[in-house]
Amino acid sequence: MICGSVLDEALATALLRHRETVLAPRRRLLAEGLGELAAWIIGWDLILEYSMSCATVASAWTHYFNEFLIVTLGWQLPHQITADPFTDVKLASGEVIQTWVNLPGMLIIGLVTYILVIGIRESAVTNTILVIVKLAVVLLVIGLGIGYIN
Repeated sequence: MICGSVLDEALATALLRHRETVLAPRRRLLAEGLGELAAWIIGWDLILEYSMSCATVASAWTHYFNEFLIVTLGWQLPHQITADPFTDVKLASGEVIQTWVNLPGMLIIGLVTYILVIGIRESAVTNTILVIVKLAVVLLVIGLGIGYIN
């Protein structure tokens, strides 16, 4: 069960990383050549790719989590909250039920998004500090060197 989920995640990540290594130089050239609009479109494309990958992995993890509950505790989450609304689930009795929402998958995506937002905030603070230090060094060099200009 755990091996399957790790393989799902590893495969999705490997495919995205492969695509990034192949297309990254082209995207950089596109962003430099066409400007900020192209870079903005590319950025949102990356977010879409990562969210699709995350949704696929989260959906698989819902199944694995439900199997884990069956094995360890002997019960499972209700079928209505463990699949997407477009999937009909056939029970052992033969009854077909309509599902509502994949709640565990949504919680996993929410947790991953929260972790990414925290990382982005920390990255933004670090970037701001580095920009301030760089500007201070440039201004210091200009201030010290202005006396040597004829």
